[in-house]
Amino acid sequence: GLVQAVADSGLLTLVNGTADLSADRVDAGPVTLRDAEAHLTLKDGALVVAPLRGQSAGGPIRASFRVDAHAVPARLSVSVKAPMLAIGPALQQLDTIEAFGGIVSFAANLSTVAGPPEKMLAALHGEALLAMGEGRLTLEPYRTPFAVSPAGLGGLVGLLAAPGRRDVGIECLAGRVTVDGGVAHSDGLVLVSEDAKVKGEGTVDLRDGRVALRFTPEARNGALLVGEPVALGGDLRAPVVTEEPALAHRASMSDVALYPLRRFFAGLGANYDANACLRSLPPVPHRRARLRGEPIAQRPQTAVQEAGIPAAQSAPSPSLGGSVE
Repeated sequence: GLVQAVADSGLLTLVNGTADLSADRVDAGPVTLRDAEAHLTLKDGALVVAPLRGQSAGGPIRASFRVDAHAVPARLSVSVKAPMLAIGPALQQLDTIEAFGGIVSFAANLSTVAGPPEKMLAALHGEALLAMGEGRLTLEPYRTPFAVSPAGLGGLVGLLAAPGRRDVGIECLAGRVTVDGGVAHSDGLVLVSEDAKVKGEGTVDLRDGRVALRFTPEARNGALLVGEPVALGGDLRAPVVTEEPALAHRASMSDVALYPLRRFFAGLGANYDANACLRSLPPVPHRRARLRGEPIAQRPQTAVQEAGIPAAQSAPSPSLGGSVE
């Protein structure tokens, strides 16, 4: 690609300087930024774009980007913070969601090498955090029993609501994903609605475009539209949703997957009594499971931690720690 061509040309090692750029519109793959601003620094073979600010369709985004041309192949790293994203319009593309009100916070740190797409995906590493406080979900009219369409992701919303309900409150959403060699693994996802607590885990192979995710619901107020565990698998471009009752006995695996997320919250000094997601996380057993590397809460501060976690409160953009510049 362009980055690889510029790095291979040796230009980045020959020139030092700074520049400020602005644009009314920037198209970066699936993301369009308006009123974009960036500060570029080129020194000793390293190109740093920081900060990069812009307004996406869902809300403001702040990012930084670095190219190290001295490495062979050139190494790329990116940090993204989106503290207040409105994801309702995107979710309305699903066939079962009429409206969604809620503000999501997202942060990610990713790195890879310059090269063709398959090479970049195979070398992709990093982590991402997604969190939301209170929200509201309105379903499209449906018939009972609620149908889980194999070809439609919208069937997943049946995990969140009781039969007969079209409008359900969301108390919180929190999840952490790590990427290793182009494979994204969910270290734990928890979503709490008025009617259910849903835990999720699984992998997305970005190299091969395959997904294998599992979602296990736990009813809080009686039956649910979809009361059995659900698997989401197959081609990433057209995943298939199936009910998997046999997965019910494996629910404890989701608990294990959520332990790192609980430790992350603990590292932020969060108030467990004031946050629905924290109250929903399983307590870490006295004999703690071995984790690869140090818990994220004990690592040096990253963009993920700086972004903070929105609490389940009525404030527009609550936070349980950290801040976004």
